[in-house]
Amino acid sequence: MASYKIAGNKRALEIAPDLDAVCFGSLAQRSPISRKTILRFLARTSNKGLKIFDINTINTRANQVAAYVCSQTGAMPDIPEFL
Repeated sequence: MASYKIAGNKRALEIAPDLDAVCFGSLAQRSPISRKTILRFLARTSNKGLKIFDINTINTRANQVAAYVCSQTGAMPDIPEFL
């Protein structure tokens, strides 16, 4: 099992509003640190930008994370990609 601990950085948050698209996944959000970073980043993106959510449906935990992320972002992404 891979361990993800994605820490945010100032530059990523600065460019987030200018992006045309962003892809994020459920597996990386198993770590509370990564989940918080991704949610902060998504909150900074434009509503006009395309959001693609890569959802790993193989295990139940990933499904729970996917449901949580959708509830935290306020809406389903533009393109949910189920694997």
